[in-house]
Amino acid sequence: MTQKAPLPPPLTTAEKRWLRRLERVLHDMPRRLWLIESGDILKLIDRQAARDVLLHDGGANDPRVFLADVEHSGMKVSGVSG
Repeated sequence: MTQKAPLPPPLTTAEKRWLRRLERVLHDMPRRLWLIESGDILKLIDRQAARDVLLHDGGANDPRVFLADVEHSGMKVSGVSG
């Protein structure tokens, strides 16, 4: 029989404050920008231009769409399915 992993502790007050700041930043993100994860780094790309570029296999670095890497974002966000 496999043991279930214990539940994580609830968010601390400081973590909840940080989450609210992140939510405000994402809410206020300009419509032009699209925040994506590519190669374990968050990137800002041009949302409209991205419609004409395949974003897989490094396409997010295409100069027609790439705007900036988000500093200190390596391995902080990852996509999961399910």
